[in-house]
Amino acid sequence: MDPALAGRIAACLVVAYLIGAIPWALIISRYFYRCDLRQHGSGNLGATNVMRVLGWKAALVVFALDMAKGVAAVLLASYLVPQAVNANAHEWAMLGATLAVIGVTVGELVGGNTGLGYLITFGEGQANTAMVFDAIILLTIIGIVLYGAVAALEARVLHYIPRAMR
Repeated sequence: MDPALAGRIAACLVVAYLIGAIPWALIISRYFYRCDLRQHGSGNLGATNVMRVLGWKAALVVFALDMAKGVAAVLLASYLVPQAVNANAHEWAMLGATLAVIGVTVGELVGGNTGLGYLITFGEGQANTAMVFDAIILLTIIGIVLYGAVAALEARVLHYIPRAMR
């Protein structure tokens, strides 16, 4: 593999993870509503808690921005690893979307204590195998659904590329 292409792919994957880790719910709540969502409602940084605490308008903005994280990861991968450079560029785009989901789950930038990533860690610490497997199965299902969504979007958008190259 060309070193320049390998560098582009590595940069794409790291940036996709970081894009996914952007806590839009926390940013919106702190800068526009002057409150920390981790201290209100369920304590989660998701659109549902935003709707409970701040209302449907803020929840709609957070939902749209969270959806845009996945789109941005795929577009970034498509830009950095174009089809002309690598015949498997769509696979890097799907991997970028997956890493964006991992960034959301782990939430390294927030240091959150709730959510699916915390549920897995908490279940491991409590030796609650059922909870750990439930969280892993849920994350697997989310990953499969997102993979299918990206594949469907790819088929819709990249209709001009022969199927043998997809």
